[in-house]
Amino acid sequence: MKALSAKAFNALVASRRANRLVEIKQEPAADWAHPWQVGLSYTEESGWKAMIRPGFVYHLAATLPVTGDDGKTKDVPLTRRPEWPLVNFRAIGPAAQPISLGTSGDTITATFETVPKYFAYLGVGQPPVIAGDGLNPVQTGTEAQKRTERLLKACDLVLYQDHPATQGTVQVSDPSTGRIVSVDASFVDTSSHKLRAYLKQTARYVPPQPNADAFTAALNGWEDATKTELHLATVYFVSPPGVGNAAPLDGTWTPYVQHHVWWNLDHATNVIGNPLNVQPLRLIVPLAGGVGQPLIDALLGILNDATSTLAQFLGNQRYIGKFWTA
Repeated sequence: MKALSAKAFNALVASRRANRLVEIKQEPAADWAHPWQVGLSYTEESGWKAMIRPGFVYHLAATLPVTGDDGKTKDVPLTRRPEWPLVNFRAIGPAAQPISLGTSGDTITATFETVPKYFAYLGVGQPPVIAGDGLNPVQTGTEAQKRTERLLKACDLVLYQDHPATQGTVQVSDPSTGRIVSVDASFVDTSSHKLRAYLKQTARYVPPQPNADAFTAALNGWEDATKTELHLATVYFVSPPGVGNAAPLDGTWTPYVQHHVWWNLDHATNVIGNPLNVQPLRLIVPLAGGVGQPLIDALLGILNDATSTLAQFLGNQRYIGKFWTA
């Protein structure tokens, strides 16, 4: 082992002393601000407002409706950081209205939106019970609980993208010359469609029903959805304890945001086949009454071909839109 000189030892001690660990401190990291992130503010004059971090759909910033001083509403891109007053709310919990009413024997039953567990933990009360006449809500819980329970309100923010759509009818006639299946299809008027995706707010968002399947469309006709929808976020507000069911939504309420989307998006529709014919598609199948088996077999082949053609038409000429993360 090589001995250290006094000079080297003193240098080592000085270096250790100068670089010794004195304290460990953890600095809080800044929150990541993702696309579509909802920020909230409140003023006595304007109430609660949302400011949404710009999100893009196919490289274009989405818009939201802003009413100017002249009273006119126009679509403003999120890149301009518009403030959006929140005005559509639903009550959840003690002050809620039933989502639906039903009957059980002679008793009217009510269905309410469930209070999320997180807000129940914060002290939000449970929904009322509707009396047998279906008209009068009966509050549950003891008087002590009512003096401390909180109210909950919510507002849903939804993203939309307009796209082409078709509509049509299917008619079956039976003239003496044969059975005729006539499919009339046309494009829905898109003159009012918007190029950019846009935001709307609603008290309660209900997802749309899917487009009618080919069998239903063949029986009843169809009209495709003219826009794609995506539930962007839900903004919740929790009241102070014991304010009473009629308490207004003011600055004393605490906001919480549940985001459903964190990334920029792309949007497209399904692949469309050949352009629609100006003339309606007609499938003619001769009547098979009183003919021999060979001819019946031939007619069944024609019928199968006609059915296949109709199914392909209804499958290829239907528009379905979709969002996905870029």
